Amino acid sequence: MATLLSFDFLTELTLISSQSDSADKFVREINYLFSKYYNFDGLKVFIYNKEEDYIYDFSKNRQLLSQEEAYFKNIINNTNAYSADDFFKFLHLNGKTFDFSSKKEIEIIKNSKINIILNIDNKTTALLEFSTQYRTDLMPNDISYLEIASGQIASFIKLYLDKRSLIREIDHHEITRELLTHLEKRLSFNKIGCILGEMLDKFLTDNLVYIFTKAQNNQHKLIWPKNCIIPNIYNTLSSINNRYQILKEKNIGIFMIKVSDSISFYIVVYDKGTKILTDDIKYLAQISAQLELAMQKSYIHAKKIKEANIDSLTNLNNRRAFDNKLSELLEKALNSNMPLSFLLLDIDYFKNINDKYGHLVGDKVLTEVANIIKGQIRSNDFAARYGGEEFAIILPDTSIDEVIVIAERIRKSIETTKFYYQQDKYLTSSISIGISSTDNNCKSTRVLIEKADNALYDAKHSGRNTIKL
Repeated sequence: MATLLSFDFLTELTLISSQSDSADKFVREINYLFSKYYNFDGLKVFIYNKEEDYIYDFSKNRQLLSQEEAYFKNIINNTNAYSADDFFKFLHLNGKTFDFSSKKEIEIIKNSKINIILNIDNKTTALLEFSTQYRTDLMPNDISYLEIASGQIASFIKLYLDKRSLIREIDHHEITRELLTHLEKRLSFNKIGCILGEMLDKFLTDNLVYIFTKAQNNQHKLIWPKNCIIPNIYNTLSSINNRYQILKEKNIGIFMIKVSDSISFYIVVYDKGTKILTDDIKYLAQISAQLELAMQKSYIHAKKIKEANIDSLTNLNNRRAFDNKLSELLEKALNSNMPLSFLLLDIDYFKNINDKYGHLVGDKVLTEVANIIKGQIRSNDFAARYGGEEFAIILPDTSIDEVIVIAERIRKSIETTKFYYQQDKYLTSSISIGISSTDNNCKSTRVLIEKADNALYDAKHSGRNTIKL
């Protein structure tokens, strides 16, 4: 005989429905309630999405694996509850289905599985699975209370699913907004890709997320996370030409972000045991399309800035870029009380090279000297073509003693280089260098440049191929 129900059962259920702020909490508390009044325990709640034909765990928001899914689909399909227009509720017990409206006594033997099937709306069915260790009989009054309770549970599930759908829509827009904010901060594209991976990993709870890039060498590289478990993924990426593609097994989705002809990124979503859902495909397609447009604009903007600030012959920064950078780095050095040093370099007898070998050879010497300079300085140093055969290098956080070592290294490298102008013919050259530094009380860009220029003049008139302070 089932426990005699009272209005206390429905009152407690109403309280749980109004106070539960998560699916997990709701399932745990109604599990206790049904155990208390019905001797039902071990409650699980599953949601069947008719449109996408999949079942997921309501409390964990996790898709079921195919074997579990088949079992519950069989129960649901046997009731045809999901296809009804009206609000039907069914109880499925040991292979038999009972309509609550029949008001007949239902005998439940011990160790039974009890499934209550609720039609949430025209595309969603909920399935509650209880287990019981006891033999019991559900009398007509018990069934009436159970029917009312099922209606309340269905209402909670409906409201919760609507709320979760809204939150998911908000999260989708938040991801896009945050990514665009990071782009405005001029973060590197690879850094944006890593942030995207982290955000999508939280957004797509059922799937693994990977971010790949394809650079100028046409090779795909995983940039987030560190390892990928998808078999043969690099061959698959090489065959992708569409904006996005869902592979035939429906458990791998690839979404391409084409920044330029030579730069692309790929969002790869994967789960061996489940499929990618239509809503997730929609969100990922929107995110990748919006990010692609923003990254293309950022790429074009950066390219224009680079073209405006790069010397076309040497590929070093030009005078315009140098003037802006020196002011910026000097202000930073003075504010942080850190040293900043400056080198002004001039190729010795460069006019003679142009006169004797021609301007094409002179251009070749300029280019190779620029490459030597780039190879000898650090990543945070700033080198520029200052004008003609002159070069300038700004060295943050660098004292006089340190900058002398760097300058000597550059001078020695150029002195020992063979500048080939034909296959078996070469010329040699040298460079003179003037040094100034905030260590020597240079507190303005004018003084810093003026002192380095005076030191360079001394170097040129002291035999050249030398360094002067």
